[in-house]
Amino acid sequence: MKIALTDLKDYNESILRYEWVDLEQHSTAAQLSGFIQGFLGKRSKETSELHEEWFMTDYEEFVNLGEYPSLEDIEKAVSLSKEYGWEPVSAYYGMNNGFEGFEEAYNGIFESEEDFAYEIAHDIYSEEELGQLSLYIDWEKYARDLFINDYFSCEMSDYKVVVFRRI
Repeated sequence: MKIALTDLKDYNESILRYEWVDLEQHSTAAQLSGFIQGFLGKRSKETSELHEEWFMTDYEEFVNLGEYPSLEDIEKAVSLSKEYGWEPVSAYYGMNNGFEGFEEAYNGIFESEEDFAYEIAHDIYSEEELGQLSLYIDWEKYARDLFINDYFSCEMSDYKVVVFRRI
């Protein structure tokens, strides 16, 4: 999980000066703030000009929070990504433009929507209760019904799907 931190003053003067931030090492807002101050302070000393503005120009295996994310949003994204993986967090952020409700909505990663439908049916009913009936259930249609109103999914890079409950 990395982000590319870029000096806005240099960028506006056609100088592309950036540094990759390893979010495993700088995961809190306070740690990020210290890193940013050091990054900009070094350039201020070199040029004897004030460098105080920054923006993000790239993300590597991390949630794309845009060019001007808050440090608190980065911290929240790091925390969730460490627990659930960056792709599910990124998918949820992209669909909801925020992290609120992520943990309530998250249902897991599945091979397909049909696989999720099969699993949820077996969570509700035991194998004995379903019995022979499970042979006749059209899991594709059941999944379609589930995903019309109650759930949504996003495809991940490994062709699996991450499933969220609509809140």
